[in-house]
Amino acid sequence: MPVEDVFVLSDGRTVLTGRIERGTVRIGDEVELLGGDGVTRTVQVTAIERFRDWVERATAGENVGLRLRGVEGREDAERGQVLAAPGSIGAHTEFEARVCIRPEEEVGRAIAFPSTREGRFMFRTADSQGEILTLHRDGEELHHASPGLATLTARLPVPVPLEPGLHFLMRDRTGSGVADGVVTRV
Repeated sequence: MPVEDVFVLSDGRTVLTGRIERGTVRIGDEVELLGGDGVTRTVQVTAIERFRDWVERATAGENVGLRLRGVEGREDAERGQVLAAPGSIGAHTEFEARVCIRPEEEVGRAIAFPSTREGRFMFRTADSQGEILTLHRDGEELHHASPGLATLTARLPVPVPLEPGLHFLMRDRTGSGVADGVVTRV
Protein backbone atom coordinates (compact mmCIF):
# COMPACT_ATOMS: atom_id res chain seq x y z
CA MET A 1 0.00 0.00 0.00
CA PRO A 2 1.51 3.36 -1.00
CA VAL A 3 1.19 5.86 1.86
CA GLU A 4 -0.95 8.81 0.74
CA ASP A 5 -1.17 10.67 4.03
CA VAL A 6 -0.14 10.51 7.69
CA PHE A 7 -2.53 11.60 10.45
CA VAL A 8 -1.81 11.98 14.16
CA LEU A 9 -4.99 11.41 16.20
CA SER A 10 -5.93 13.38 19.30
CA ASP A 11 -4.86 10.43 21.48
CA GLY A 12 -1.36 10.54 19.94
CA ARG A 13 -1.70 7.46 17.75
CA THR A 14 -0.70 7.64 14.09
CA VAL A 15 -2.77 6.46 11.09
CA LEU A 16 -1.38 5.93 7.58
CA THR A 17 -3.87 6.10 4.72
CA GLY A 18 -3.74 4.68 1.22
CA ARG A 19 -5.19 2.23 -1.28
CA ILE A 20 -4.15 -1.40 -1.00
CA GLU A 21 -2.60 -2.45 -4.33
CA ARG A 22 -2.55 -6.22 -3.84
CA GLY A 23 -3.10 -8.89 -1.21
CA THR A 24 -4.88 -8.74 2.13
CA VAL A 25 -3.93 -7.11 5.42
CA ARG A 26 -5.30 -8.22 8.80
CA ILE A 27 -5.06 -6.86 12.33
CA GLY A 28 -1.92 -8.30 13.90
CA ASP A 29 -0.02 -8.65 10.60
CA GLU A 30 3.57 -7.49 10.48
CA VAL A 31 4.38 -5.27 7.50
CA GLU A 32 7.46 -3.42 6.29
CA LEU A 33 7.53 0.36 5.97
CA LEU A 34 9.90 1.18 3.07
CA GLY A 35 11.21 4.38 1.50
CA GLY A 36 11.57 7.85 2.92
CA ASP A 37 14.81 7.83 4.90
CA GLY A 38 15.94 4.58 3.25
CA VAL A 39 15.56 2.49 6.40
CA THR A 40 13.16 -0.46 6.19
CA ARG A 41 11.27 -1.00 9.43
CA THR A 42 8.95 -3.82 10.45
CA VAL A 43 5.77 -2.59 12.15
CA GLN A 44 2.54 -4.27 13.26
CA VAL A 45 -1.03 -3.43 12.17
CA THR A 46 -3.13 -2.72 15.29
CA ALA A 47 -6.31 -1.37 13.64
CA ILE A 48 -7.86 -1.02 10.18
CA GLU A 49 -10.43 1.63 9.29
CA ARG A 50 -12.41 1.50 6.04
CA PHE A 51 -14.99 4.24 5.38
CA ARG A 52 -15.33 5.08 9.10
CA ASP A 53 -15.83 1.40 9.97
CA TRP A 54 -13.31 -0.58 11.99
CA VAL A 55 -12.71 -3.92 10.25
CA GLU A 56 -10.63 -7.05 10.86
CA ARG A 57 -9.13 -7.19 7.35
CA ALA A 58 -8.91 -5.25 4.08
CA THR A 59 -8.13 -6.42 0.55
CA ALA A 60 -6.71 -5.07 -2.70
CA GLY A 61 -8.58 -2.08 -4.12
CA GLU A 62 -9.82 -0.76 -0.79
CA ASN A 63 -8.91 2.66 0.64
CA VAL A 64 -8.01 2.25 4.29
CA GLY A 65 -6.40 3.86 7.30
CA LEU A 66 -3.94 1.65 9.18
CA ARG A 67 -2.88 2.22 12.76
CA LEU A 68 0.57 0.75 13.29
CA ARG A 69 2.60 -0.19 16.35
CA GLY A 70 6.08 1.26 15.81
CA VAL A 71 5.01 4.46 14.04
CA GLU A 72 4.88 7.30 16.56
CA GLY A 73 4.14 10.39 14.48
CA ARG A 74 4.83 12.33 11.32
CA GLU A 75 8.57 12.02 11.87
CA ASP A 76 8.29 8.20 11.51
CA ALA A 77 6.29 8.08 8.24
CA GLU A 78 5.63 10.22 5.18
CA ARG A 79 3.76 10.30 1.89
CA GLY A 80 5.52 8.20 -0.74
CA GLN A 81 6.55 5.36 1.55
CA VAL A 82 5.12 1.88 0.97
CA LEU A 83 3.69 -0.68 3.39
CA ALA A 84 4.30 -4.23 2.14
CA ALA A 85 4.50 -7.83 3.26
CA PRO A 86 7.96 -8.52 4.67
CA GLY A 87 10.45 -9.33 1.90
CA SER A 88 7.98 -8.78 -0.95
CA ILE A 89 9.57 -5.58 -2.30
CA GLY A 90 12.81 -3.66 -1.80
CA ALA A 91 13.86 -0.02 -1.82
CA HIS A 92 16.42 0.81 -4.52
CA THR A 93 18.40 3.80 -5.80
CA GLU A 94 19.15 2.57 -9.36
CA PHE A 95 16.85 1.12 -11.99
CA GLU A 96 16.41 0.49 -15.70
CA ALA A 97 13.20 1.32 -17.54
CA ARG A 98 11.45 1.52 -20.88
CA VAL A 99 10.07 5.01 -21.43
CA CYS A 100 7.80 6.63 -23.97
CA ILE A 101 8.98 10.20 -24.48
CA ARG A 102 6.04 12.46 -25.22
CA PRO A 103 5.91 14.63 -28.37
CA GLU A 104 6.10 18.43 -28.10
CA GLU A 105 2.35 18.76 -28.82
CA GLU A 106 1.59 16.98 -25.53
CA VAL A 107 4.23 18.80 -23.46
CA GLY A 108 3.79 22.25 -24.97
CA ARG A 109 7.30 23.11 -26.06
CA ALA A 110 9.95 21.97 -28.54
CA ILE A 111 12.47 20.36 -26.19
CA ALA A 112 10.35 18.14 -23.99
CA PHE A 113 12.88 15.80 -22.43
CA PRO A 114 15.37 17.06 -19.80
CA SER A 115 18.62 17.78 -21.61
CA THR A 116 20.39 18.26 -18.26
CA ARG A 117 20.16 14.53 -17.52
CA GLU A 118 18.02 15.28 -14.47
CA GLY A 119 14.44 14.21 -14.09
CA ARG A 120 11.66 14.09 -11.55
CA PHE A 121 10.24 10.61 -11.15
CA MET A 122 6.73 9.97 -9.82
CA PHE A 123 6.38 6.40 -8.45
CA ARG A 124 2.98 5.65 -6.86
CA THR A 125 2.75 8.50 -4.31
CA ALA A 126 6.53 9.09 -4.16
CA ASP A 127 8.16 12.05 -5.91
CA SER A 128 11.94 11.83 -6.34
CA GLN A 129 14.50 13.90 -8.21
CA GLY A 130 16.89 11.64 -10.11
CA GLU A 131 19.81 11.53 -12.49
CA ILE A 132 19.53 9.87 -15.90
CA LEU A 133 22.72 7.86 -16.35
CA THR A 134 22.08 6.44 -19.83
CA LEU A 135 19.41 6.88 -22.49
CA HIS A 136 19.30 4.50 -25.48
CA ARG A 137 17.13 3.85 -28.51
CA ASP A 138 17.76 0.82 -30.74
CA GLY A 139 21.19 0.26 -29.18
CA GLU A 140 22.42 3.83 -29.75
CA GLU A 141 23.01 6.29 -26.94
CA LEU A 142 20.84 9.39 -27.21
CA HIS A 143 22.36 12.77 -26.39
CA HIS A 144 19.17 14.63 -27.25
CA ALA A 145 15.92 12.72 -26.78
CA SER A 146 13.22 12.84 -29.40
CA PRO A 147 9.66 11.52 -28.96
CA GLY A 148 9.23 7.76 -29.01
CA LEU A 149 10.33 4.69 -27.10
CA ALA A 150 13.70 4.56 -25.34
CA THR A 151 15.52 2.72 -22.56
CA LEU A 152 17.09 4.54 -19.63
CA THR A 153 19.11 3.85 -16.53
CA ALA A 154 18.60 6.24 -13.63
CA ARG A 155 19.90 6.88 -10.11
CA LEU A 156 17.80 8.28 -7.25
CA PRO A 157 19.27 10.15 -4.24
CA VAL A 158 17.30 8.09 -1.68
CA PRO A 159 16.00 4.51 -1.85
CA VAL A 160 12.46 4.20 -3.27
CA PRO A 161 10.36 1.00 -3.20
CA LEU A 162 10.70 -0.31 -6.78
CA GLU A 163 9.97 -3.54 -8.59
CA PRO A 164 9.87 -4.63 -12.24
CA GLY A 165 6.55 -3.71 -13.86
CA LEU A 166 6.05 -0.55 -11.78
CA HIS A 167 4.71 2.32 -13.89
CA PHE A 168 5.97 5.87 -13.35
CA LEU A 169 5.79 9.37 -14.80
CA MET A 170 8.74 11.65 -15.51
CA ARG A 171 8.35 15.40 -15.12
CA ASP A 172 10.66 18.28 -15.94
CA ARG A 173 11.47 21.33 -13.78
CA THR A 174 8.23 23.07 -14.74
CA GLY A 175 6.14 20.08 -13.67
CA SER A 176 5.15 19.00 -17.19
CA GLY A 177 4.94 15.27 -17.81
CA VAL A 178 7.63 14.47 -20.40
CA ALA A 179 7.67 10.66 -20.39
CA ASP A 180 5.81 7.61 -19.13
CA GLY A 181 7.79 4.55 -18.12
CA VAL A 182 7.86 1.03 -16.74
CA VAL A 183 10.65 -0.28 -14.50
CA THR A 184 12.29 -3.28 -16.17
CA ARG A 185 15.13 -4.03 -13.73
CA VAL A 186 16.30 -2.87 -10.29
